[in-house]
Amino acid sequence: MIKRNLANAVTCLNLICGCLSIVYCIRIDLQTASLFILAAAVFDFLDGLVARLTHSYSTIGKELDSLADVVSFGVAPGFIVFSLFYYNSNFLTIDFDPLRNWYSFAAFLLPCGSAWRLAKFNIDTRQTDGFIGLPVPSMSFIVAALPFIVFGEKTPEWVSNFMVHPITLIFMIFGLCYLMLSEMKLISLKFTTYDYRSNKARYILLGVSAALLIALKLIALPLIILAYIVISVTLANEEA
Repeated sequence: MIKRNLANAVTCLNLICGCLSIVYCIRIDLQTASLFILAAAVFDFLDGLVARLTHSYSTIGKELDSLADVVSFGVAPGFIVFSLFYYNSNFLTIDFDPLRNWYSFAAFLLPCGSAWRLAKFNIDTRQTDGFIGLPVPSMSFIVAALPFIVFGEKTPEWVSNFMVHPITLIFMIFGLCYLMLSEMKLISLKFTTYDYRSNKARYILLGVSAALLIALKLIALPLIILAYIVISVTLANEEA
């Protein structure tokens, strides 16, 4: 019984991290909220690993994983973007007026797009060896990097102002929703073999990602997702 549900327990840790991210959004600690999204991603990876090791794949596990992902990688990023709409130019206080800043509710298109993307993934038999559309966790990584960019000590003020400008945020929201629901083919990081020729795109992506993380730390996440898209589009077809 315990062995059969161990992977599901790990999935619940993913969900708990998503809930804690939302709590820290409410507390106006967006960097901590972002860290909980990244922690949720770790548990999202581990639940699949545990399921393989314990041979405990199940239909309920698949559905539970999608539901947890909606919260951790859809709702929580939506709350982060919603909060960013209300920061003033000094990034110290919040001017919360939903009636005046009605456009801030556009942030909740991210949870809607995430739920739609996950529902498509669950019934799309084409996505066994790769992805069609930007995976929901990848979208959440872009959003999770925003607080570290906006509130970074070395971030120029004009960059911070640009990143939290309503027009910038709205364009980002629609862009991310489009990428999630698009028919763009992207590689999976699952290795069936380890030879370079069959996994050229994966190895290049891992190398570029490691270099960016070492150089830029968490603010490298949007660049890593951009690299993921470019490498998928340009190199995936070269794999044997």
